[in-house]
Amino acid sequence: MVKIRVLSMMAIVMALLVGLSTGCGVSQEEHGRLNSELEASREQITKLQNELKASQEQVTEVQGQVTELMGEYEIVGATPAETAANIVERYFETHTYSTYDLFVCADMSLDVWNMLKAQGIDSLIQIGNVERAIEDIVESDHAWVLAEISPGNYLALETTNGRAISEKENPLYYKGWSFDSPREYKEFEELKQEHNIRVSIVNQLIGLYQVTYAQYEEEYDYGQELADEFNRLYVGRPISEESQEFSDELAAQSVIVAELEGRCSQFDEIIIDQKEELENISSLAMGLAD
Repeated sequence: MVKIRVLSMMAIVMALLVGLSTGCGVSQEEHGRLNSELEASREQITKLQNELKASQEQVTEVQGQVTELMGEYEIVGATPAETAANIVERYFETHTYSTYDLFVCADMSLDVWNMLKAQGIDSLIQIGNVERAIEDIVESDHAWVLAEISPGNYLALETTNGRAISEKENPLYYKGWSFDSPREYKEFEELKQEHNIRVSIVNQLIGLYQVTYAQYEEEYDYGQELADEFNRLYVGRPISEESQEFSDELAAQSVIVAELEGRCSQFDEIIIDQKEELENISSLAMGLAD
């Protein structure tokens, strides 16, 4: 844009020079005015030329900065392993998370999986536990990426600290369950969330069962005490008004005990059903993973 303005201004100056050189029919006053415009145009050209030079210097400086940044953030390495390590390192440098759980680190792993895919590196989304061995997929509490750096050879990438982890450093990164794509992992995530909800429900039911069972034991023991007292005082003796009242109290206590026993049985049945559903969810989740 500056260059166009300079060219336009030069055209104006040339036109003025032509007008001045011909001088045909130009008054002294007009001649002075044209001289003033010519001088102003020359000053403007000089100013625009300086601006153009400054702009070119800025472009050169920016190009140098871009080149420097490209070198600093170049992720393609000499080998797939180096590229994978660069990707997870750069990702960690540009992402900050205050809390890590399975779902957060899984989202980070999905991002890195996509970045690897963009570089032509196949990878797996891996879940498990990197601190202890586990046998059930629903016990998984962590997610990371396994980058295939050569056919059948994988490198673990820990997205929460931006490091590549060798099998020698921690073999648990090479155990667990694998997903070939984010879609498969998302299906597992839905099952995992349902599993967690059902676990919470089961825990609440167990708590209610324990409270109810404690009440049942207390009322049952009290009923036994009443029964023993009734047997001691009235069995084998004629029915009296007092014994009838005691008998009614014993019957009422038996109803309370039976009701609490029934509630315990109901809780027990529901808990068993929910645990079976949890087993089904675990089986479905295992079916999604390799």
